[in-house]
Amino acid sequence: MRILHTSDWHIGKKVNEFSMVENQEYVFEQIYEILEREKIDVVIIAGDLYDKPIVDTDSIKFLNDILVKFVKVYKVKIILVSGNHDSADRLSFMKEFLSESGIYIEGKFNGKINKIVLNDEFGEINFYPLSYFDEVYVKHLYDDLNIKTSNDALYTIMEKVEIDYTKRNIFIGHGYFSNKDMEKMIESESERRLSIGGQEVMDSSILKDFDYVALGHLHAPQKVIYDHIRYSGSIVKYSFSEMKQKKSVTIIDIKEKGNIEFYQIDLKLKYDMKEIEGYIETLTSREFYKDKNLLDYYRVILHDSIGVSDPISKLRKVYKNVMEVKFKDAQEELEREYKITNSDISLQSPYELFQKFYMFVSNKELNDEQTKIIKDVFKDSENLENK
Repeated sequence: MRILHTSDWHIGKKVNEFSMVENQEYVFEQIYEILEREKIDVVIIAGDLYDKPIVDTDSIKFLNDILVKFVKVYKVKIILVSGNHDSADRLSFMKEFLSESGIYIEGKFNGKINKIVLNDEFGEINFYPLSYFDEVYVKHLYDDLNIKTSNDALYTIMEKVEIDYTKRNIFIGHGYFSNKDMEKMIESESERRLSIGGQEVMDSSILKDFDYVALGHLHAPQKVIYDHIRYSGSIVKYSFSEMKQKKSVTIIDIKEKGNIEFYQIDLKLKYDMKEIEGYIETLTSREFYKDKNLLDYYRVILHDSIGVSDPISKLRKVYKNVMEVKFKDAQEELEREYKITNSDISLQSPYELFQKFYMFVSNKELNDEQTKIIKDVFKDSENLENK
């Protein structure tokens, strides 16, 4: 059996108000080619199909068209779990009916892992899909006060599953998995934090006896301790923290027990995420941009003064998809901690405090016009307080 492992599609995603749909469409055309070329039998989607629990109708149609094409055109079976961005209940709509068409959906966790058994020429392959879960929900579900973290919940869930490890078994999950020391994995800014107050990291070693572990949530493709426990990563770059990542899908070729191979196939993006840095005059000169894809998504670090007028409009005359503009001097200054003491507050006027702060962030003194404006503002404020 040949399996494609993917996750974190985030359909409906916008980054800095830019829709990611063009990049997603471009990537799915490549995935269709992979399904045909690699003769894929099963597609695993390890969570976060959507970017939000409540999505627009265009996103629903987009996902529907993809899944229908997977099943009808490429004749693959699909096993998917809900992620922390998905609405488990909405994703589970008509799941019983869809399973007859070869689409197996694991929505809201109901207390047990619902095993899916598929067959090939070597016999049964058991799939154990576990959707994203919250440790508080699992604690109440099992009425177990000993469950305090996601890791506690995972151990409790797995203790209740009967698994024959002499057979071929594949686990599918969505969450933050690491080693027993809970070391940091490769993360990105676009991944939503999974736990507040508890502990979100789960020890993946409990899953080591599976033949393959297909994970979703972290956007960088990476292994977790063992080569066969893997994140496929997101299909598209969804933040500038992912600029240097290569997006891919993972292919698992599983034959008889103990004979398994897996490899990655890189995905190309229609619009990449890039960062450029320099003075605005340099960045908008033909000599600088002549070899660049001007439709890529750009974060621009300007060396100009923080007071330059409407830089984003000037930059977008060249780079249509500028997402962020930052000033190098402001970044460097704000990395220092701004400190103010109680004596400063009691001994200095509001204007003096503001003057000090302005000097800190801009490394400049207020000019005469700015001074007048600020003093007038504080004077009007004092008058309002005295009324």
